[in-house]
Amino acid sequence: MKNLTKLTFAIFAFMLLFIACSKDDDDGKNKPSSAEIDIYISGNGRNYWKNGQEFFVPHMPQYQGDNSTSAIMNMFVNGNDVHFVGVLSAVSWTAIYWKNNNPIRLEEYGNNSFQSRAEGIYAKGNDLYVCGWSYLQGEKRRAKYWKNGIATVLTDGTKEAWVTSILAEGDDVYVTGYEDYKAVYWKNNVKHELPEGNNAEQIIIHNGDVYILGLGYVDINANNGPKKIIVWKNGVANIVDEGRYNVTGMFIDNNDIYISGEESTNSNSNNYVRSAIYWKNGQKTVLTTNTEARTSGIAVNNEDVYVSGTEGDKPVYWKNRERVDLNFTGDYASTTAIQIVNK
Repeated sequence: MKNLTKLTFAIFAFMLLFIACSKDDDDGKNKPSSAEIDIYISGNGRNYWKNGQEFFVPHMPQYQGDNSTSAIMNMFVNGNDVHFVGVLSAVSWTAIYWKNNNPIRLEEYGNNSFQSRAEGIYAKGNDLYVCGWSYLQGEKRRAKYWKNGIATVLTDGTKEAWVTSILAEGDDVYVTGYEDYKAVYWKNNVKHELPEGNNAEQIIIHNGDVYILGLGYVDINANNGPKKIIVWKNGVANIVDEGRYNVTGMFIDNNDIYISGEESTNSNSNNYVRSAIYWKNGQKTVLTTNTEARTSGIAVNNEDVYVSGTEGDKPVYWKNRERVDLNFTGDYASTTAIQIVNK
């Protein structure tokens, strides 16, 4: 009888172990490994990284070999197409973008009285959307966007304007930025002011709701003064935090809101040092201390949190708070955006 009891217990214990191992295997199958994703990070020159390897987009052909430079401001990966957006700096600035390493000019070449720059990019199907601005001597900057290379001007040049991001949802086109130092967004070319804010940085549409990340100055005249981090949901302001902050990106995973940014703090020499940080649902996580650092964007994949940025003079990204250095050419490099794509 004792032997039968021992045998029954052993079989029961084995069954529990088998079920537990099967569950672990299922969990492992549901969680993509790092080999199943591509991590794209854009640099502030003509460089970018894919899974840690540095690549370069080409310069405009007619400016090869001279003293002009190009800089990437943002990026968007859509299927097999990799898009970058930025500026050619020659006589003056000219808005450009790259599609699969092919540089394309959006405006006439900049000169002593005219300049332009591209800031944000979004691709959907066969349509490519780029937002930016142009400046004509004697006017203020004009906010604009281009759909498949055709420009739409959003402001008339009488008030200072800037744009930061663009998104297309259905037949609607959204652009975020500011006009006359007030946070705004445009939906189908119609301007909407956002309460309490001075700049709108990024827009995401999640489950039919419109989320916009931005900043509001506590005192707009204070040098390096405190700011309010604001997330507007369908136009209603929600204050995330307040302090000497800057924000650089937002990502929504399920119903969790992630924000990348920086905090300026006093050093021993009474100078301000920026620390890299991010927030999850308003809870702040500090990535660096006592070294000058910046962030450029945030992405979440399968509960892993990625933040791109710069620490000291090195381009880096943090995965779940652990820093990963990016190899780079030259003496200095920084980052401008991050995107994670499932293979």
